Amino acid sequence: MSGTFSDTFLLKIFLKTIDSVSSDFSTPNIMLYFYENSNEINIYFEKYLKNFGDYSFQIYQSEISTKYEESNLEITQEIKNVTVNEEEKENFLIKIKRLRDKFKLIDYFFFISPIHFKLSVRHQDIPFVVIFKFNGINWKISNIIINYEVLINVSN
Repeated sequence: MSGTFSDTFLLKIFLKTIDSVSSDFSTPNIMLYFYENSNEINIYFEKYLKNFGDYSFQIYQSEISTKYEESNLEITQEIKNVTVNEEEKENFLIKIKRLRDKFKLIDYFFFISPIHFKLSVRHQDIPFVVIFKFNGINWKISNIIINYEVLINVSN
């Protein structure tokens, strides 16, 4: 085996390819397709030659439709990602709005010692004071002060 094709083999492949291509291009649908998609003719011929003439327009269309479906699937995934990103953005904006609303309920806050923090806040229109104590890596509530006179309507 020398690794080259014989002249008769090349002639048979060439004739088979020419015969298949000419029969394909004699149908009006295929001619119209390649008239509108003339940039794909080279790809079509290359596939004919790579498959030694065992190729047809139907195979080509199925390959194109598969690629089209894959690209549509990728586009659909991208749209879903964008939708998810928009939903995440909306969730983020909702969280920011909630934080802003909670911040508006704070009357004051400050350190009362290096390890104690005092926060005066209103919750459901009830004012109270919370004192936090720093415990190594986080803050823990050490005391809650609520004015019960406001809660209980003391009228004599």
